[in-house]
Amino acid sequence: MEKWHAYNKIKLQIEIVDSFIGGNQELKIYFTDKEKSKWLLYFDLVWDFRYAIENAFLGKCAYMRQQKYAWIEDSSIYIVENSKYIKYFEEQVSGTCPSDDLKHFLIFDEIDTGIEILACKEPVLSLVTSTQAQA
Repeated sequence: MEKWHAYNKIKLQIEIVDSFIGGNQELKIYFTDKEKSKWLLYFDLVWDFRYAIENAFLGKCAYMRQQKYAWIEDSSIYIVENSKYIKYFEEQVSGTCPSDDLKHFLIFDEIDTGIEILACKEPVLSLVTSTQAQA
């Protein structure tokens, strides 16, 4: 059975995903937290990702909120154990991509954004300076 766990290595509550840029096995997610600080969450060795507005995640989120072991109200980043998405991906690539180290991450903001990421590395979080924000 698929289980979600709060990703305890990065504890931030995302108020809004400002933008994201993906391609060539990387994904950059720019977001604002509750204190209005700007952040970059960087994923490397990304094999796949999906983005959807809230309606596509309503059923999944409602189910997880019922699972008291997993849902943490002040968490915006989850890692998925026994991921159906990873199993689906493995079937689709038929062994052409290494999937032994794949991790399934879920990112949610408080508005309506949901991003699912399959990556072989842990994400890196960095504070965005005012100079970077203007670029």
